[in-house]
Amino acid sequence: MFRFLWAFSDRRSRRASPGIGLANGGWRLLRIFAVYRAQCVRSHKVERVSSGSCRAWILIACLCLVAFRPVSLRSQTSSHTPASHSAEAKKLYQTGVVLSEQGRLDEAIATFRKALESDHENPVLLDATGAAYSLKGDFEQAKQYFLESLRVDAAFVPAQKNLAITYFNMGQYSLAASEFQTLKNISAASSPVANLFLGMIAEKNADYVQAVSLLEQSGTLLNRYPEALLSFANSQAQLKHVHQAQVALGNARLCSIR
Repeated sequence: MFRFLWAFSDRRSRRASPGIGLANGGWRLLRIFAVYRAQCVRSHKVERVSSGSCRAWILIACLCLVAFRPVSLRSQTSSHTPASHSAEAKKLYQTGVVLSEQGRLDEAIATFRKALESDHENPVLLDATGAAYSLKGDFEQAKQYFLESLRVDAAFVPAQKNLAITYFNMGQYSLAASEFQTLKNISAASSPVANLFLGMIAEKNADYVQAVSLLEQSGTLLNRYPEALLSFANSQAQLKHVHQAQVALGNARLCSIR
C-alpha cells in the first residue's frame, strides 16, 4: 500500500497540468486516503492483540513517555515535590522510571504503587503511575491516576497533558478538547502538542479548515506521527487542496517506515 501511494503521488506530479481539478484526480486521492487509514487501523488492531498492549496510537505512547524521561521529569520533580516526600519514595520512583523506559510496565507500576504507599499525595508519582497504565492500554485506570495527580496539584502540566491524551485515546473527544485547551492556557511550551491533538479532533468533527490550521501550528510534531499526517491529508483533500494532500500522504508513508 505504501508503494502504491508513493507511485500514485509520483504519477500525479509528472502528469499534473494547470487545468487539473478535483473531479479528475481528487476523488481518487480521497479513496486512497480511506484505504490507507483503514489499513492503519487494521494493523494497529493486530498489534494490540499480538503484543497484549495498546499500540494503536504510537504517537500517544511517545508523548506519554515525556513523563518518564529522566531529565524532564526529574527537573519537574525538584519544583513539585514537597519537602515531606520520603527518600525511599524518590528511590522507588527513579527505579520505576528505568523500568518503564525498558518497557517493563507491570514492574514499573508495582514500583510506583509501592512508592505511593509512603507518599500517596505525590503528584509526580501519581502521574507516572497513570502514564505507565496508559502505555499498557489501561486508560480507565490511567485516567484515575491523572485526575488524582491534578487534585493534589492542579497546575502539574505533565498530568494535564497525559489526561488530555488519555481522553483522546478513549474516544472522548469533547473532554480531550477541553483539557488540551486548558493545557494551552497554562503552558505555552505544550501548545504544539495541544494543537496536534486539537487538529485531529477538528478533522474527526469535519471542521477541515480548523484542522489544517491547528495541525500546521503543531510545527515539527506533525511530521513525526502518521495518524496526525493522515488527518492533515484528509483535511487538505476535503478542502480540494490536492497537492498538499499528496505531500501529506507521502510524508505519512515516510514517517511510518522510519
